[in-house]
Amino acid sequence: MNGKTNHGVYKRVLLVFVMAVLCALFAVSASAETISGECGKQGDNVTWTLDTETGTLTIAGEGEMADYQDYSYDTPWNSYQIETVVICNGVTSVGSCAFDGLESLIDVVLPNKLTSIGYSAFFCCNSLKKIEIPENVKRIEETAFYGCDTLANIILPNSVEYIGDAIFCSCDNLIEAKLPDNITEIPASMFYYTGLKSIEIPSSVRTIGRLAFANTDLEELVIPSSVLQISENAFYYIAELKQIIVDDDNPCYYSDSFGALFDKSDATLIQYPIGNLSPSYSVPEGTQRIARYAFGYSTNLEELIIPNSVTYIGDSAFRVSKKLNKVILGEGLTNLQDVTPNDPNDGIFSGCQNLETVYIPKTIPTIPKGTFWNCSNLSHVYYSGTESDWEGIEIESHNSGLSEKDIHFESEISIVDSTCIEKGYHVCTCPSCKSAFTFCEIELSQNHVYDDAWTYDYNNMIRFCKCIYCNEPRMEQLESSGGDDVEIIAPANPDTEFVVEEITKNGDKYAVVERTLSENLEGSYSILKTFDITLKNKDGVHVQPDGTVKVKLPLDWDKDGDYKVYRVNDDGTLTDMEAYREGSHMVFDTDHFSVYVIVDESPEQPQEENDSPFGFIAEIIRMFKELLSKIITFFQSIGDMT
Repeated sequence: MNGKTNHGVYKRVLLVFVMAVLCALFAVSASAETISGECGKQGDNVTWTLDTETGTLTIAGEGEMADYQDYSYDTPWNSYQIETVVICNGVTSVGSCAFDGLESLIDVVLPNKLTSIGYSAFFCCNSLKKIEIPENVKRIEETAFYGCDTLANIILPNSVEYIGDAIFCSCDNLIEAKLPDNITEIPASMFYYTGLKSIEIPSSVRTIGRLAFANTDLEELVIPSSVLQISENAFYYIAELKQIIVDDDNPCYYSDSFGALFDKSDATLIQYPIGNLSPSYSVPEGTQRIARYAFGYSTNLEELIIPNSVTYIGDSAFRVSKKLNKVILGEGLTNLQDVTPNDPNDGIFSGCQNLETVYIPKTIPTIPKGTFWNCSNLSHVYYSGTESDWEGIEIESHNSGLSEKDIHFESEISIVDSTCIEKGYHVCTCPSCKSAFTFCEIELSQNHVYDDAWTYDYNNMIRFCKCIYCNEPRMEQLESSGGDDVEIIAPANPDTEFVVEEITKNGDKYAVVERTLSENLEGSYSILKTFDITLKNKDGVHVQPDGTVKVKLPLDWDKDGDYKVYRVNDDGTLTDMEAYREGSHMVFDTDHFSVYVIVDESPEQPQEENDSPFGFIAEIIRMFKELLSKIITFFQSIGDMT
């Protein structure tokens, strides 16, 4: 069959297909239904029209929409499948619970002159991915967008003067939000249980409400100097939070070098950033109170020292701290917070399943029920008093692994090694287990022994390791250097210098790279960039870095590819650096410098011209779509005229 005959067959097939679609279109249009009614507040002329075929609900007229009852689903359109809501100009408000529970709602168009969005207006609209708030909106009432699971980002215009509680609560995928520049309050639970990754708190904010950012995905929070009140648990359970930074001019709050948040008025540690990478933390001397949930659900904290200045610890303060292993309680404590017997989960160490060792001063006469609830590995309690002082303290009701044989008294502990804690007190190691602690009033000693297991915190540009005896951290500053758009983040060292040379396609170095790649890689690839990175000391001698160094090599373009970074070794082998892409750079860690090459292991293949009949079919389908669109427009115009 020749090409001309093929084209004839295609045309006949297309004609039959078009006729079938037109018949179906007439059948659908014959069964389509448009329903309507009134939905305005008393005295306002606002109506609704629903096209049941397209699932489009249109609100039109002049004035405010009516308010509807919470959870009653009494809107006249509630029983229909609605995908689009269009509110026309002239309508000035979205009624309370107006679109509550419309799980199929995808698109919403709001008019420019809208001034308010009512209580739970879009409550649990699970398919709503985006919405544009007009510039004239002044009020957004409580829970307006609660539970909109697929809402990804939101911009609140500067016209907004009032924001109700929990407007974005339980919006799991909300990762970006912009707040009005002049807002004075971030209300309670505003972003509770969202996927929020970054937020800029405007300099106009005075108050941050309870649970305002709780259970989000924030990694950093910056508190401006304007904030005068932070309500309880505003930053509760932010698992990725590395640091809280408070403006130096804030009169009410401050943060320490670990990013922990403090209240100046009563010296309270409000919130430790539970995603901080440091394995140990000493509460600063002078702190008087530790708020409830302050360390709750911390992810990396292993050892904690509480100074003698602390006189109060709130319930659940260390609840379910996942890695917390050793704790020293200071002698300023005269009691541990009591908890309701029926709710032992509120104990200050409740659920710390890795907790093994606790130092308890004799100033604490009782251990309330629930203190060590579900601390199944607790096996060493060191008590600064005598055995007679301990008598009467119950431990069996704490649902922990603790027994009488695990209680050690000060007279049983020998001093093996000591390190500085605060003001002349020392931590000493038990000769039997090498891990127990007690306070000893002897002269300070700084005999730390560090291993080389560095932990890197690139957000704060530091690295730290810990003493093998006391876990006292040793910190070193990191700095960024490099050249030719190459960035190297390494420990600050004035006696060394990084030298970066990009290797061009002529010369012996490039030839060595080509040969090494051809001998070690299989399949097709293309060489993109090659760099020779060296570290020289002050005498010009090549040396290797002390520890790990982060390197960022430029790509210079945005196209996709299967990019790899290899180190070209002196013995003719390659080392895959397991690099990952970060914007226009390839990023990897290394402890050895040499020649590095970026390759694309999926180079583009030229596309062959498509002469098959399928190309013709694709063109026919495109033409048919245009024709079908014109037919639909024609029938819609007929409907409008009737």
